[in-house]
Amino acid sequence: MSHEILTPMTAILGYADLLREPGPSGRSDPAPANDSEQWLLSARNH
Repeated sequence: MSHEILTPMTAILGYADLLREPGPSGRSDPAPANDSEQWLLSARNH
């Protein structure tokens, strides 16, 4: 996969990781990000 695709994809995956961490209120809602992240990872690995 080209660098032009991998760089933004890596940024998206990094932000999805940040969403998994609880914020100041102690809440997080990673479910939508997890589904998208799994799809991106599978696309990147093929």
